[in-house]
Amino acid sequence: DIGAYEADPNAFGCIFAAAETAGFEGATFSLVPSVAGLPAGAEPSYAWGVTNAATGTGSAHAGESPAVTIPEAGWYDVALRVEAGGQTATYSIPRFLHVAAHTNYVSALAASPAAPYASWATATPDLFAAYAETIDGSVIVVQGTNNISGQLFVDRDVQIVGASGRDADWIVQKKSSTRVVWLNAPGAALRGVTVTGGSGGNGNGVLIGGRGGTVADCRIYKNRANPSYGTGGGVSLGGAGARVVRCIIDANSQQGGGGVGGGAYITAGTLESCLIAENYVNNASGGGIAVKGANVAIRNCTVVTNYAMTSGVGGIYFYKAAVSAPGLEVANTVFEGNYARDAKVIKDWGAESGYSAANLEAAFAACVFNSADPPSATGSRTAVPRFTADWHIPADSPLHDTGVYQDWMADALDLDGNPRVDHRRRVDVGCYEVPYRPPQTILIVQ
Repeated sequence: DIGAYEADPNAFGCIFAAAETAGFEGATFSLVPSVAGLPAGAEPSYAWGVTNAATGTGSAHAGESPAVTIPEAGWYDVALRVEAGGQTATYSIPRFLHVAAHTNYVSALAASPAAPYASWATATPDLFAAYAETIDGSVIVVQGTNNISGQLFVDRDVQIVGASGRDADWIVQKKSSTRVVWLNAPGAALRGVTVTGGSGGNGNGVLIGGRGGTVADCRIYKNRANPSYGTGGGVSLGGAGARVVRCIIDANSQQGGGGVGGGAYITAGTLESCLIAENYVNNASGGGIAVKGANVAIRNCTVVTNYAMTSGVGGIYFYKAAVSAPGLEVANTVFEGNYARDAKVIKDWGAESGYSAANLEAAFAACVFNSADPPSATGSRTAVPRFTADWHIPADSPLHDTGVYQDWMADALDLDGNPRVDHRRRVDVGCYEVPYRPPQTILIVQ
């Protein structure tokens, strides 16, 4: 022990534990005591107190191992009193049990915040305060423009969801050289919000770590990597369970010296049904996307008008590590108008010197380039997409119904929220589908 004296193992005393210490409203907790130094032949009696740390209200329980059901969200202190043979032992732990609300609410307009922020009436303007009240399985609903001054690190299976969607609900970083959100849990998710204002080293809008996480139906906008060799101005995917789906990734940048991936930087994970546009790198390659791992899938994306400031690759750039072995997948994705600004040439793709051309060619399936010399003779072709002003395609586009069907598409949606495929299992190239309109029969009666 620390100090001059060791604890007497024969002294009468008690402690307690619980198999689970967190649950949602209505959860039942089993409290288990441990008693030392019990007098010979004595029969102990147990008295428990479970008290809401905020309100001071609570309940008393008897018995050795009571099952305590708590209906109201909050943090609860637990105290134990054991009596035996004329002796008394006590033990307590503040905030030992956490009973969470299923949903927590965040609004910049919140007027009367009260933990656990379980309704709009008691919502908090502080996203960090709301996250502190969550457990695995919680949902945080955010409304309006939510300014933060520090990185939000989501290391639990918690979903952060926009109340009205990405156009209305924003998470804005106000602290310099600071990422906006770091997801690092398999069930962690960011849905229906715009993420902006991040800056620093890697994954400055959103970083998805090795444990995984999902960004869905979001906009990742105007984030930047500042230091030399910073990567992923908008988003960085760093694990097999990292997923970015149905997102707009635009106007992000790498403003340092040699960093890559102005829009997205991927070492492992999936980028699906996303629009990657108007991102750039300062003095390197991969204005839109940079890929550095083989366990990467890029599916049904539209990669357009990204650029490198000098002579680098404006569209997608592959490190040789990405194609050092089979495994990389680039399917049903269109590249157009990505360029090297100073060199004044289109550069939709490029790869690090020494890359495996065979593995890179095998990675592509049904991709379209509006430029000469696509990276795969079998998995890509050249065509003019005929985009509309907002990167949708008309029914007469060469992207329409020319993609390759994959099993994940059966119940998937495109960037607009339309079905990815119809009963014919035909899929478009790019992030948007032309909505299927079934044939109509006109009956003329004379």
